[in-house]
Amino acid sequence: MISGIVLKYLKGLQESLSTVSNKKSEKLIEDLLKANRIFVFGAGRSGLVGKAFAMRLMHLDKQVHFIGETTTPAIEDHDVIFFVSGSGNTLSVVNMLKAAKSNGRKIKILGISSEEKGCLYQNGDNVILINTPQQETSGDYLTMQILGSERKVAPLGTNFESSALVYLDSLIVLMMVRLGKDEADMKKKHANIE
Repeated sequence: MISGIVLKYLKGLQESLSTVSNKKSEKLIEDLLKANRIFVFGAGRSGLVGKAFAMRLMHLDKQVHFIGETTTPAIEDHDVIFFVSGSGNTLSVVNMLKAAKSNGRKIKILGISSEEKGCLYQNGDNVILINTPQQETSGDYLTMQILGSERKVAPLGTNFESSALVYLDSLIVLMMVRLGKDEADMKKKHANIE
């Protein structure tokens, strides 16, 4: 039973990620590499994906901060804010987006979402759209998992979060190539007092 669910889950991720715009992804990499500093934000499990992305950016020698941590400095011109939000309408994301847009700084709003009608997608400078299925609200869960959509295996926003993690880790691979870095370079920045 578990192997069938895993294979169905992986197939759904592949389908969701196959629709991502290469052109927008290239621009996203360019914006991240040019950024003075990168501020990352997401709520809940999307926030955990954002923190994983921030960690890898740090391993690439980028100055990166996760918004809300006590060591997060003030944003300045030529910084980037990168949001991770499946709906693009999470209250904390919307409030942070509005604050960023109104602070008078020359910043870029980047991110990843699954909802093109969401506030993030509508108001960001470059937001990558990952086409993930919406949450099912009725029916027997196990029946939906076995007989339902290939792309709707896991509960709630898991398909978005998993797709976002895979996508963002793939961006890191491309950024490594552009920066001429390898795993040995990144390991030098890895925590050594764990």
